[in-house]
Amino acid sequence: MTYLPDPGRSRAVLVGVSQYADPDRWPALPAVRANIADLRAVLTDRGLWGLPAEHVSALVDPRDTGLVMETVATATEAAEDTVVFYYAGHGSPAESDLLLPLAATTTQNLSWRSLRYSAVREVLRQRRAAHCVVLLDCCFSGMAHAMADVDSFMDLQISATSAYTLTSAARDSISLAPPGDTYTAFTGELLGILRAGLPGGGPALPLGEVARAVTAGLGRRGLPLPRHSHTGPGDQLALVRNRQWPGDATPRSEHEDGVAATPPPPPPAPEEPPAEAHQAVLALLEQSGPLLRRGRELGLLLPQLARKWHRIPASEPIVAMSVPDAGVTRRFFPQNLLVFTDRALYVGNPRVVVLACGYDQLPQHRVFVATLSEGAGDGTGPNHHLALVFPRHVTLHGPWHEHRAQALLKLLHSLQQAVGNS
Repeated sequence: MTYLPDPGRSRAVLVGVSQYADPDRWPALPAVRANIADLRAVLTDRGLWGLPAEHVSALVDPRDTGLVMETVATATEAAEDTVVFYYAGHGSPAESDLLLPLAATTTQNLSWRSLRYSAVREVLRQRRAAHCVVLLDCCFSGMAHAMADVDSFMDLQISATSAYTLTSAARDSISLAPPGDTYTAFTGELLGILRAGLPGGGPALPLGEVARAVTAGLGRRGLPLPRHSHTGPGDQLALVRNRQWPGDATPRSEHEDGVAATPPPPPPAPEEPPAEAHQAVLALLEQSGPLLRRGRELGLLLPQLARKWHRIPASEPIVAMSVPDAGVTRRFFPQNLLVFTDRALYVGNPRVVVLACGYDQLPQHRVFVATLSEGAGDGTGPNHHLALVFPRHVTLHGPWHEHRAQALLKLLHSLQQAVGNS
């Protein structure tokens, strides 16, 4: 499910270095200035994303590492939905870190006057925003993927988040800024796709599709190929609307053709109250005993995680949830939750496919219990998974103990029967 973040609750930090204090080691990159200016124009274009201008911090040729880090920290503290970090310039590998030289960086002060990507990553990791996007246009930028702190994303505090990292090169490869070109190679290809859109796509451009298009475009020109990685449903994050979607009626932006852009469409109206047929389902949920958490048992954190992860509309109250027997541990992921609202069941699977099934659709699907090899291995541990079969998708939930998995299976069959008989 592609997700276009709320621009009013998002922030972006764009850092570009075009001039260096040590030009013999790091030649000037004049195209970087155009990178920053036009990427900022794309992100703030109301026909594309509509990020408020004051929500974008553009730093061109910064000299002070502290200033850059403070800017990133301020953005991560302010952003509630998505934070974007972009860097264009030279890159320098250093043991297990990626150094991003600033305007005052020289060979002699490289280790302490350059921006350490590990420091940026740590600030971004501690964000309160649900989502994060990192775009690096520099040599050796692929090191950022190997530096991903996988264990940190298993922590409950951020397990409902997603992140997407797109870099201009592999960890051992250079990036190019072709002489005479307006932009660097990677950012030029990226800007072209964000502005023009992609045929055959939906109303917004997921970053996964953007990355594939950028790779194809650079490949046709024989240029270094980018790399990408993500956690959670990061590949489904979008930064712009798709200009080539048939339903897109937004005009071109002022930046491109002088036509005034229209604001984003208003949010959809609240859905109608649940049908009377759903009352039988809700009654069964109330009678589910210890199988589900309801009311105060849900606490504050679980509904918040579930709503973010499963994209549950605010108009749908969360009635109950089922949490795997593994509990809130390193093995816990929000996609393992079965979330029941007043009108639909929300499910996901380890491949991060999130589906919403209205209660009236339950009879059309199958549910069963699958026993896998996970768990304690002695027959006593939580090694059973509940599977729901949807068209083209099978979602797995668990691990649970056998008796609990069977009880949940019986509950879902009862829900299907209640809807079918209503």
